Amino acid sequence: MRNDGFPYDVPQNLSKALSGHPVAADGIAYHGRHDDTELCFALFEPVRSAVSMAERRTDLYANWFWQVAGRYKIGLAP
Repeated sequence: MRNDGFPYDVPQNLSKALSGHPVAADGIAYHGRHDDTELCFALFEPVRSAVSMAERRTDLYANWFWQVAGRYKIGLAP
């Protein structure tokens, strides 16, 4: 468990309980701390083999990348 000042113990315990629940959920959808308007998805370990990479881009010098960076004010010099 992380212990960096953020209250991660509650969501991590909830995720652990859900992953072992008889409903056998593959993961959870939640609102991230960084943006209440966007959904984040977390998949539980048993479905790891069902996820694959369709495409990998290493050149991120593209408009969509800078739009995301600007929205969250990351990767920009002060």
